[in-house]
Amino acid sequence: RRFSVIELAMVMLVLAVVVYAMFSRTLRYFEVAEKAALTVTVLEVERGMRMRLALAAMEANPTSVEKLQDINPFEFARALPPNYLGELGGSADMGELKPGNWYYHRDRREIGYRPRLHSRLHTPDGKEIAVLRFRVEKGAGPHGLPHLVPVTAYQWAPEFGTF
Repeated sequence: RRFSVIELAMVMLVLAVVVYAMFSRTLRYFEVAEKAALTVTVLEVERGMRMRLALAAMEANPTSVEKLQDINPFEFARALPPNYLGELGGSADMGELKPGNWYYHRDRREIGYRPRLHSRLHTPDGKEIAVLRFRVEKGAGPHGLPHLVPVTAYQWAPEFGTF
């Protein structure tokens, strides 16, 4: 016995729904992985800045956070991310950056990252963000440890709920 057109259409519909669900879930996993890689890179750069301050303090060589703000933060990382483009300056067009790349903008004294997957990346008021930018700031407290602060507040929530 052969399939009728209705049976074949139902099988194709079920297959399409399964493929869509798998593809959607896979994209979420990739977006969660990208967000984790971004977080690890930011933490690695912050760790390097704090190590530089600690070494300067041990050598009695006063290095302040203000001096760190003038240096490319990637110089403090133990290893550069493999997708680091280098230093940009002047009127570099941020729209021409390829997705998934880090850079340092000399004139703005900011590091930036253009995410590959950003369907769930937006500002708190719902606007889309094409490039995440961070700058070095002195932290609160008596020691004022430096940290990277987003230039524009953002929310990136690739959660694993229903689709």
